[in-house]
Amino acid sequence: MASNIFNVKNRTLKEMYVGVTQLPVGDLQARHRASPPPDIKHWDFERHDIHYDEIEHGIPDGQSGFFMRNYSMLTGLPGWRTIIEGLG
Repeated sequence: MASNIFNVKNRTLKEMYVGVTQLPVGDLQARHRASPPPDIKHWDFERHDIHYDEIEHGIPDGQSGFFMRNYSMLTGLPGWRTIIEGLG
């Protein structure tokens, strides 16, 4: 099954979280608010300036990890921490 790659920017903490999902971004955002993944459990979804974006849609199985690592290296923001889902 194909996957979608997303990034979430926490502008308050200057952290970017990159991950893979099969959910629409809106559903993913609701899931994170209800039960944040361990890598971003320290985020305050009520107070922090957090923005979700789908960056790639329909990545074939087995290629999402490669895409996420390359995307993170190419789009890292100076002074920001980049967190790759499952890798911290």
